[in-house]
Amino acid sequence: MRRLALILVLCAAVPAPALARAGEATPPALAPASAGFVAQRGGRPQPFFEQIPPEERPRLEERYRRFQQLPPDQREQLRRRYEEWNRMPPRERERYEQRYRQWRELPPEERRRMEEQLQRWDRLSPQEQDSIRRRFRN
Repeated sequence: MRRLALILVLCAAVPAPALARAGEATPPALAPASAGFVAQRGGRPQPFFEQIPPEERPRLEERYRRFQQLPPDQREQLRRRYEEWNRMPPRERERYEQRYRQWRELPPEERRRMEEQLQRWDRLSPQEQDSIRRRFRN
């Protein structure tokens, strides 16, 4: 569930209109400008908002406020994820973007079922997860 929640938080972090104007199918959270903003600014308010078009600024500022309300450990984890995203090769990013699009197209009941499976996985110990991975590979 943590991974799913993080993905969904990432997807809520970037203004979608910028992507829509560019004709991109990229999920909003994966836009490089906002990802870089959080990673580079370390969660501090910056004049960055002045560079955002006025019609997009309120939404981005609200998302930033929500980010600031996260506990410090979650903000740090999210910042590290953005940095990972920025270093990720384009093909790998595309794989994640495709998964995100597939997730968005799932019926709500199927998403709920998958969330439950992810929650069960997260409750397993690292040793149990490793054991399952090894069995899956064989």
